Amino acid sequence: MRQGKPEVLKQILIGVGVVFIFLSVLILGLGIWEGYSSVRQNVHMITVPGFHSLKLKSAGPYMGIYQHSGRGAVPIKLLTGMEYRLISKDGTREVPVNGNRTGDIMMRGGREAMIALNFILEEAGEYTFSAFNLGEEKAVSEIPLILFGQGAQGFKQSFVIGFLFFVLLLTLGIFLLLQAKKLNPIKSEGSPPHGNRGK
Repeated sequence: MRQGKPEVLKQILIGVGVVFIFLSVLILGLGIWEGYSSVRQNVHMITVPGFHSLKLKSAGPYMGIYQHSGRGAVPIKLLTGMEYRLISKDGTREVPVNGNRTGDIMMRGGREAMIALNFILEEAGEYTFSAFNLGEEKAVSEIPLILFGQGAQGFKQSFVIGFLFFVLLLTLGIFLLLQAKKLNPIKSEGSPPHGNRGK
């Protein structure tokens, strides 16, 4: 009566394999969501010149990047002539903001880009950001900048970790299902061969 044991083992392997596959998809989804949340909380769209209220949710270094689009030239003189201020909502803290005075251009995603400003935030919180131009050239229209916080880099780390666990658990799940498929029930010892029944 050993026929039931392989069948039970087969069902266990199938069950564990399905659980591993489900966990792999779940972990991958959580990794993507955590990375997306990190980017959403640490990336801000601002325009200069102008004033903005910012909720900076993580301390650390920040960069304001201008990514050029269109056929015109990069507004180097306008950006290098900007003065920036970052003050806490209660007015008790002012964060030093360094503007780009050299006008160095880089390529980012196949487009010309320029780091317009950078600063190091010691304490997360609500801040008022202001930018104005002291140079001779005045901005015809607002210039868009993307403000990146260090926490935005967490997307890549979260995705890589989630993807590695996804591959590991998915591989284990598929392996267990294949092993269960190979497992055949063992015939009972008391069953006589088919050809000897009449003898």
